Amino acid sequence: MSILFGYLFEWEGFNPEEGGRRSASFQEAILKLEVFRFIRDRAVPGAPKWSLYHFLSPRPLWGEEPHSLELETPYHYTIYVRVNEITQTVIIAGPRFGITEEAVRTFNGFHKPGLHRRVINIDQMADYLLEPGAEKRFAVTYLLADVPGYGSALSSMSLIGDDIAAADFMVEERGKLTARQLGVRSIFSRIECGRFGSLGSIRFRPACISDFESFLSYAYQNNFYIS
Repeated sequence: MSILFGYLFEWEGFNPEEGGRRSASFQEAILKLEVFRFIRDRAVPGAPKWSLYHFLSPRPLWGEEPHSLELETPYHYTIYVRVNEITQTVIIAGPRFGITEEAVRTFNGFHKPGLHRRVINIDQMADYLLEPGAEKRFAVTYLLADVPGYGSALSSMSLIGDDIAAADFMVEERGKLTARQLGVRSIFSRIECGRFGSLGSIRFRPACISDFESFLSYAYQNNFYIS
């Protein structure tokens, strides 16, 4: 099952016409660059608000063998874009973080103001989801956390499971952890739908994109987006 790697952004360049939408405004902006080509004949299953683009890079970004110096054929990478009209955020994701970062650098090199990362308060979100006895829509499947107070003996730890909050030792230990990355799944699914980092990074499975979007909405409605 494929995984996409990207970031959550905010953009001050939205300029929708009267009655228009930010998604249309962003699409107009990205298509001003010849290295982005809208993919009209493809859609993300179950996610009509996502758009797909070819990003044409003059150099390989996925470890491929470089083209012959006599060829000028660009390298094509598929980029997923989602503009949320409510949160006014933009998700950009590709098959590797490096590909996404190069696409964003290219966009920001042309547009001023450029895209800036928006972050979710991962530590508070994790603390909320790990609280015992509370009704939750999502279970924690992955946790990377700093462990202050132990010096160099133990600086961080990672936990993986179907529902980390259900582990008995988390009742006492969760207050000692500072979360840096968080993986979640819907309680109605056994598959992790996304991982989120404290610096705005995201990883998600296109096959679980509905649950992934539901989590972002859940985080926003519970005031875990950092302004």
